[in-house]
Amino acid sequence: ESYRDPYGTRGEFETLVAVVNKGQTKRFSDLVAYAPDLIRQLPWDKNFEKDTFLEPDFTSLDVINFASSGIPIGINIPNYDDIRQTRGFKNVSLGNIISSRMRQKKVA
Repeated sequence: ESYRDPYGTRGEFETLVAVVNKGQTKRFSDLVAYAPDLIRQLPWDKNFEKDTFLEPDFTSLDVINFASSGIPIGINIPNYDDIRQTRGFKNVSLGNIISSRMRQKKVA
């Protein structure tokens, strides 16, 4: 996929080595299970929601090593809605990336 090339002609590669954070993954699974109830309480019209809630596989990883031009805090695959609707999808939180960014000092 090309994210930064305005002509859309170059692809981008990334790789990571990580371990599953089982405790956080369990908490995400509990959140996903409760999501249908939470969605009903959202303050916007139901027309903005999908007709059917599809439960994602939501995993938390602690990154050991990452190689790319940028470091995301999460990965949602695939990007294509037609595949998400017919085959499913996966959401991955890179937990220790999120916590390290929150500890960084703000630049004035």
